[in-house]
Amino acid sequence: MASCTEYEIFSACFPMLNPGEKLFKELSEFEDCERLNTEGGFALIKENAITLFAVHPDYRKRGVGSALLKVCESAISDNGFKRAELGGFLYGAVGDSCSFFEKRGYTLGNEYCEMKISLSDYRDTLPEADAAFRFCDDMDEIRSAVGKVDDDWVQFFDGSGKYFCGFDSSGKLISFCDVDDDVNCLISEDGIRTGSVGCVGTIPEARGKGAGLKMVSLALEELKNRGCGQCFIHQTHLDGWYGKLGAQTVLRFRSAEKKL
Repeated sequence: MASCTEYEIFSACFPMLNPGEKLFKELSEFEDCERLNTEGGFALIKENAITLFAVHPDYRKRGVGSALLKVCESAISDNGFKRAELGGFLYGAVGDSCSFFEKRGYTLGNEYCEMKISLSDYRDTLPEADAAFRFCDDMDEIRSAVGKVDDDWVQFFDGSGKYFCGFDSSGKLISFCDVDDDVNCLISEDGIRTGSVGCVGTIPEARGKGAGLKMVSLALEELKNRGCGQCFIHQTHLDGWYGKLGAQTVLRFRSAEKKL
């Protein structure tokens, strides 16, 4: 096989992703990472993280990946770290690579998905929920609701985003999500505007009534109306829940780390 660029190797390893070379380098922080190259493969390292690890399919089962991984771990150790982790651009060990890393001493963590929803023909068909939905900028009210769902999320609701929310009949905020109508992300493609819906939550006492799913469905219609052709759902384990809205899983990955 003729010599390939890093982008060509990346594209061969992850054909489900089509960010274009410029965006690939931007999202992977290509110029800011330490690059380790071998024939048929490459890796990116930042501090103690292997942020991207790719071996061309034509070079697999030849020991190329094992050798490259050892070089990565040696570089991380030489930089003063005692633990290596997979994280950054692809957030962890992707799909079938989980067994590769596990056999080489990595401890695997939780599984997450990267998902996308096509918006070109999207239409909300869910039944009405006993709630009203609109964008909200009352940060005290939003942050109070977010804190009831996940304290770690409160930091992300800093007033810089656009928050689409659900309200019960008394006007109390019961559900929320962060909506962006123009993001650069893993599923981005040239010529397709990509939106996102993230940090989706419903306060405990209002769950099980369809308000959360209805809120996301209406948010998707809003993204479509703003010219988005697809929506990105980042790092979720609720693939079945989002699947009700037609979301498709692009990648499955697991966090992974190893003591050096």
